[in-house]
Amino acid sequence: MRASGHWMGETPGSIGILVVLSGDYGDLSMADYLVAGQHFSAPVVFLLPESLRHAAADTRHAVRTYARVGQIVGIVKELSPRIVLLFSAYLLTADRLFSLSPFLPSLAAVRRLLRHLRSANCLVATNDPFCGLSAQLTPSSFDFVSSGLLGRSQRSRWLAAMRRLTTFAHCRSVHRLVGKLPHIYVGAAPSDGADRKLLTFFNPDAACGAGIARRAPDVRVGGTGALPTWVFVLSEIDLHIQYNLHGDSLAAMLSSRLADAASRGRAPILIAPARLLAQVRQRTADKIDVLLLESLPYAQFVDTLLRAEYAFYWNVFSFSTLLRLMNGRPVFFFDKGHLARIMRGYYAAAVACYFGGFEPIFADPAEPLTPGELEALGHRFTAYAARVIARFEAAPSPSRMLEELVAAGRT
Repeated sequence: MRASGHWMGETPGSIGILVVLSGDYGDLSMADYLVAGQHFSAPVVFLLPESLRHAAADTRHAVRTYARVGQIVGIVKELSPRIVLLFSAYLLTADRLFSLSPFLPSLAAVRRLLRHLRSANCLVATNDPFCGLSAQLTPSSFDFVSSGLLGRSQRSRWLAAMRRLTTFAHCRSVHRLVGKLPHIYVGAAPSDGADRKLLTFFNPDAACGAGIARRAPDVRVGGTGALPTWVFVLSEIDLHIQYNLHGDSLAAMLSSRLADAASRGRAPILIAPARLLAQVRQRTADKIDVLLLESLPYAQFVDTLLRAEYAFYWNVFSFSTLLRLMNGRPVFFFDKGHLARIMRGYYAAAVACYFGGFEPIFADPAEPLTPGELEALGHRFTAYAARVIARFEAAPSPSRMLEELVAAGRT
């Protein structure tokens, strides 16, 4: 087999890759990272829900949108792809867009899609946001109260008990449906002993933002007065948890950290839901210059992220944090993130799967980001990143990984 983008035994142009995306931003990030800079033997098409269309407006790839499974089946018939990547089959089943009618569960809709893909002789694989844990889950695997997802009232505890049971039942059904598909991971796969094909990849050709070389030194952004930037990223679900944990003090803490950036001659950028932006705007108006953004098109987001001197997240396992890490750009965390809080065992499994067991670098959001603190964090990150990057680089290229998928489909 060759790593050129063509697969042995196939005519160039005969293999198309259709990437069916859920509504999760991380799935779009991973899909874009997989195909960036690659020269496959047929065009790649991203098929995504309307909710992600704005984010993919400036993507390099052909984009189609869907609202129902019937549309996906029609596009499969039209394009006749040899390979269909579900990013992620686990999350597609939780997406309301996959309901064929108000009375048909999404699982049945995805089951119908998989049945059609098999009948069309497509090679199908999925990524795995749960790092191999789906087969091991029990009702007690989920914590909806102390995680911060729900409040601590008696009503919340009753709701949490019901939610544990329904979430477990759904996850078990999803695992039965998609658990034996080939699973795709970045860098390394989990050692869970499951009976399925495990595929890994690392993309050394992925674009790193306009003009940015891998492991680049500090880069300044002209759009913010040519000052180096610090970017802070907080998603809707992680914001909900942080509000439940910290209440009104969250906006105060964050405003102080943004002020730390400004005091060092840096331009702070906050990418977060509108309700938090409004609170921060009230606290920082007429005090510091801060760029407050609710969202960005994907390519612009990646460019902003990779150009920043430092990035701070409340979720260790957001795929975009991996983009910084793989480019040797410092990224620090104020929290583990929603999945690590809600799903017991997830943090350890994900750290082992993504980072080879090397612990990411945390900062205390209540403490100032002083020059001394950042220097210490930076030294720790440099050693940490070198180890993790070496692990990533040992993985096959995207083209080689897809060759392995094709070979497995012939057996």
